[in-house]
Amino acid sequence: MKINLIKTEVENIKNFEISRDTHVYLRVLLDENSEQFTFRWFKNYGPIILRENNNNKLEDELVTEYLQSGIESSQFLFKENNFSKTFNSFAKFFILGIQHIIPKGLDHILFIFGLFLFSSSLKKLISQITIFTIAHSITLIFVSLSLMRINPQIVEPIIALSIVYIGLENIFKKYIKEYLRYVVILFFGLLHGLGFALVLSDIGYRSSDLFTNLLSFNLGIEVAQISIVLVLYLLVALNFAKNRNYRIFFQVPSSILISSIGLYWFFERINFI
Repeated sequence: MKINLIKTEVENIKNFEISRDTHVYLRVLLDENSEQFTFRWFKNYGPIILRENNNNKLEDELVTEYLQSGIESSQFLFKENNFSKTFNSFAKFFILGIQHIIPKGLDHILFIFGLFLFSSSLKKLISQITIFTIAHSITLIFVSLSLMRINPQIVEPIIALSIVYIGLENIFKKYIKEYLRYVVILFFGLLHGLGFALVLSDIGYRSSDLFTNLLSFNLGIEVAQISIVLVLYLLVALNFAKNRNYRIFFQVPSSILISSIGLYWFFERINFI
C-alpha cells in the first residue's frame, strides 16, 4: 500500500498570527487484498480533519474524522459493516464531545464554574447541568436538520456575554430568584448549543448516523461537564463552602474574574481588541 501526494492548497493569508486552512490531497494505492488501513499525521504539524473520497462507498459511509497531531486514525474500511461503522462513529463523536469541553472549551468551562459559584449544592448543580445539556441538544438537532443556520460572528460574542452575565448574577445573588436561574440556564444552553454545532459543522457527520452522532457527542459533553462539577464539589464545596468568608474571599472574586474574562472575549470576538 502506498500513499501519493496529489496537491496542497494553502490559504493566502499574509498575517501569520491568524490561523489558516491548508488542504492536502492524498491518494492511497491499494493492494488487491487490502480491506482497511489507518492514517497517522505528523506530531509537529497540528490537528487535521480527514475526509475520505471512495467511489466504492455511498456518500453517508465516507469517513470524516478529526485527528489530533501524532494520533493514529480509526480504521478506514473499504467495505464497512454496520456494526463497525456505528461503533466507530459513536466513539469518535463521544471523544470529540469530551475534548470540546476538556481541554478546548475554556469558555464553556468558565460557564460551568459560574454555575457552581451560584450554588454548591451537588443536587442543584446536576439539575442545572442537565437542563443546560437538554437545551444545547435542542439547538444541535435543529442545526443538524438544517432547520437553523449559524453565524459564528454573532454566536461567539453572545456566548462570551453569557459568561459575563453568569458572573454578575453570582455577585448580585441575593437579588435573583432561584427559579429565574433555571430559565437563564435554559436560554444560555440553547445559545451554547449553537457553539457546539459549529464544531460538528466543521468536521461533518454522516446523515445516516445522525442520531448516533448527536447522542454520543452530547454524552461526551455531559460526561465532561459533570466531571468538572464533581472536581469543584470535592475540592471546593466540601472543604470551604460552609466557611463564613467563602462568599467574600472566593465566590465574589471568582465571579468578578469570570465576568472580566467573558467581557474581554466579547470585545476580542467582535474584533474590538
